[in-house]
Amino acid sequence: MKQTQKLGSLIVEAMTYKATLESSYNAAKEFEKEAYKTVRMFEALYNQHGEDEEIGQKLDVAYDLHYEATEATREAFDKVDAIIEAIEAMQSAWNTLEGLGL
Repeated sequence: MKQTQKLGSLIVEAMTYKATLESSYNAAKEFEKEAYKTVRMFEALYNQHGEDEEIGQKLDVAYDLHYEATEATREAFDKVDAIIEAIEAMQSAWNTLEGLGL
């Protein structure tokens, strides 16, 4: 099997993995949006109810959830970015190997 064929198979696998990572990123991004909406809702309730302690505790939980969602989104984005870089590097290597007749 030519080296370019082996590398081509790896590129296809990486592109499939990229699609999975992009799906995870989109889900994380949607969850982050929903977590932000929850924060805003509890902030409004907290302010409407004179800084009620029980609502404040729920707001703290919402803040934590939003923070975790933001971190998950950032991590998912970084993984998508990394696989894109890897695919581009493999495509460049594929072009070089093909040019050499390998």
